[in-house]
Amino acid sequence: QYAVASIVAEPPSIEQASCGISRSIAEGLGWDLGAIWQTQGGTLRCVGSWHSQMRRLEQFEAGLRSMVLACGEGLSGGVWSSRI
Repeated sequence: QYAVASIVAEPPSIEQASCGISRSIAEGLGWDLGAIWQTQGGTLRCVGSWHSQMRRLEQFEAGLRSMVLACGEGLSGGVWSSRI
């Protein structure tokens, strides 16, 4: 929590802080990839991500960043709702 709070306190926007937040959370949980998603005008989009250098996830990460989901759409296993 402290690592994420200190990252958020510095940059002026979530997009600029997203890499640091993703990295802190993913490393803390032992994950190879972390992503921050944000709702914008009825859509859900990835605004930032981080991946471990031990894995070759550049193409997957690029796919996340280019993805835009409308309300009611989702990835395998879940659909987002504006009522969250």
